[in-house]
Amino acid sequence: MGDAMLVLAFTLVGSAVQLPGVGGGSQVASFLAYTTVFRVEKEAAAAASVVMWLISFAACSLAGVPLLIHEGFSLGKLRQMAEHEKEAASENVNEQGESAQ
Repeated sequence: MGDAMLVLAFTLVGSAVQLPGVGGGSQVASFLAYTTVFRVEKEAAAAASVVMWLISFAACSLAGVPLLIHEGFSLGKLRQMAEHEKEAASENVNEQGESAQ
């Protein structure tokens, strides 16, 4: 159990590191945990890292997509909401910049 928690901790740190970037942080971190801490071969460590990511992604997707549909949302509507949020955030930044002058 402790070994699994250690891999999970590595994966969590990798996920936090990837947030500002493109992604892949959790896979790299779990790969490093498998290869450096547990001395697992690189091929097996890479496969385990990807499978762990797929399982966690699939679990979220399988639960999230039906809830998304049930709540009346669609991917297009979510994209539109994100655009409105970006516009509102940029307007707030502009207003704060003008009030500071």
